[in-house]
Amino acid sequence: MSVILEHIEALKNAKIFHIGEDYTYIGHTSGKLVGFEFVILQRENHSEYLHRYLLSVEQNSKIEKYFYHMDDRVPGLIGENIYFERRYLDDAPINEMLHLDSVL
Repeated sequence: MSVILEHIEALKNAKIFHIGEDYTYIGHTSGKLVGFEFVILQRENHSEYLHRYLLSVEQNSKIEKYFYHMDDRVPGLIGENIYFERRYLDDAPINEMLHLDSVL
């Protein structure tokens, strides 16, 4: 399958998420990247749709979810411990990863 056809298929199957922009904190943390999926994100009060990864990161024996921009490094980091900056809201089911700083 060509790269273009794979991209079209991913778009057709992508889940769409709508999030607000009321994050409370920004901070650094780390965890083990255990999975990712392609999703479409629409921010509150904005009409455009953004292509993002939904990352699953194991932190303190729990799986936390983060939206992150399309980064070619992500597929190769599955199973790796990563250190990253996040923007988050207490008790939010999904938060946002701002920068993937390093692999530990």
